[in-house]
Amino acid sequence: MPVKLLESAQERTYHEYVKKHPHSTIFHTLGWKRVLEETYGYKPLYTILEDKGKIVGVCPAFLVKTIKGNSIVSQPFAEYGYPLVNRVEDIQKFIEFYKSFDADVIEFRESPFYPIAHENKKLNGYLYYLDIAGKDFDNDIWHGVYTKKSGIRKAIRKANNSGIHVCETKDIDTYYSFYIKRMKELGSPPHAKSLFTNINSYVNCARFTMCYTYEIPIGVMLTFYHGKTALMWNMASNLSYSSCMSNDVLYNEQIKHALDVGCSRIDFGRTQPRDSYMRFKSKWGSKQAILNSVHVKGESIDKKKFLFLSPLVKHAQRVLCNPYIGPQIKRRFP
Repeated sequence: MPVKLLESAQERTYHEYVKKHPHSTIFHTLGWKRVLEETYGYKPLYTILEDKGKIVGVCPAFLVKTIKGNSIVSQPFAEYGYPLVNRVEDIQKFIEFYKSFDADVIEFRESPFYPIAHENKKLNGYLYYLDIAGKDFDNDIWHGVYTKKSGIRKAIRKANNSGIHVCETKDIDTYYSFYIKRMKELGSPPHAKSLFTNINSYVNCARFTMCYTYEIPIGVMLTFYHGKTALMWNMASNLSYSSCMSNDVLYNEQIKHALDVGCSRIDFGRTQPRDSYMRFKSKWGSKQAILNSVHVKGESIDKKKFLFLSPLVKHAQRVLCNPYIGPQIKRRFP
């Protein structure tokens, strides 16, 4: 029962397996595969495990050329990337398969709800999540989770008085302009615009939203709805309108929408240690969990070491945060 690379003829059954597996994520899907193939040209190493002609396990991964050499990563730029299996002991078969490649680094990104048994793990950030199964927005969220101390209700009321409203959007140009500005503020090389256009094209469960004060856009958010989970993956806002509380409004709207479409969990996305967003995410009644990277071979670039770029970026933003040059840097740090 060997692990083998996914072939195009097996993509339909792969898709069905991922769709039904309770621990699958958007990053396991073939839509995400196509996004990274077309955006960054990464070589996919998606694999399957069969038993008597039936898929009993799958794993998404890419071969990426980084500054440390060839890396096999599951998954680039993602909170999560790991084998999905019927039997937990079969995870080791995928690990052994990827070890057969000539790669300097082999890395999986585990979920706290689906851990991988391995001795070499490294902190990859923190997850903040809110379980909303069976909850009513007015009774359980607005008058329960949103405590007086959190200040959320006050912020939303203030925003409503400022004419704030949220709409779904397909305006990737405006979305990307917010994103680029935010990356410059953070001093971080940005993704290519094509990442977002490809997400819009190939990820059916992606929801782009934009926050307005009257007719002026002041904030944007990208959320993935996969299975019963809503993953808030990316957000940016215009700091000149911070008094309008666009971040609070966007979060609140996504929680309401997630309840409306039957989600059972809100995933607020990965947060790096000591990030200012830790406090913001915790006020939504969320729980914290550890996100680990599993290093089967070698180690990827330490995020702390990656931050050495930040001073350079701040002094050369026009170059490193350029929407054409920046993505060429970004693609080497998956």
